[in-house]
Amino acid sequence: MSWFSLICLVIAGVYHLHFKPEGAYLDIDLVFMINFVKIHMMAVNYDNGFLLDKENMMTSREKFFAEPLRERVKFADFCDYFFFCAASWTGMPHEYREFNEFINKKG
Repeated sequence: MSWFSLICLVIAGVYHLHFKPEGAYLDIDLVFMINFVKIHMMAVNYDNGFLLDKENMMTSREKFFAEPLRERVKFADFCDYFFFCAASWTGMPHEYREFNEFINKKG
């Protein structure tokens, strides 16, 4: 996730500094910053997924959203989550578990 984030930020920065058309009012770097909320949520839940087997003081909500991230997510699944067309560029960010259940028709 860190490398993916770094690459996206570098691309957005290069676009903003060198390729952005004059008079353009929508910044791609702003869109990427909004989407990095998803990366942060997934990273926290992924870290919590390793702590599920250990005795700790996680809340039931943290346990609920960390459950599908016990194992490493495939890069393709991460890209599907990050670039999900229904909520990738607009709207509120959603947790990975909600996305996974929606895509796999669970719940």
